[in-house]
Amino acid sequence: MVHELTAIGEPDMRHFDRAFAHTNRLRTEGTDHLLSAGRAVGVRRFVAQSVTMPYARTGGPVKTEEDPLDPSPAREMRRSVAAIRHLEEAVLGAGWTEGIVLRYGGFYGPGTSMAPGEQMPELIRKRKFPLVGDGGG
Repeated sequence: MVHELTAIGEPDMRHFDRAFAHTNRLRTEGTDHLLSAGRAVGVRRFVAQSVTMPYARTGGPVKTEEDPLDPSPAREMRRSVAAIRHLEEAVLGAGWTEGIVLRYGGFYGPGTSMAPGEQMPELIRKRKFPLVGDGGG
């Protein structure tokens, strides 16, 4: 079974948790329901997507699925990071199946939201994308 549910719309980086409320519900309640359904039909492997943004600010700049999530995220991201943590712990803790969590990386370049004139550069240009610390993360 593969869990790729999201409800990501227009990002609001100043009200992150509010913007991701529906996706956070899918990461918590949706994950629990899918795990229950998977168990009922006996799936042998359950793969779920996670994200790369909420890493703990320790170690080097290159991270893997083994690196810890941020234990103290910014106030406006706490519910989102908690939902990501729930998804990862629920899937990896399902003892009846092989639980796999993939922390997807960001895509950049032509055709992505990171391309010039697209969503992310425009948020930065309009000063709607907050930088954390020195911006080197």
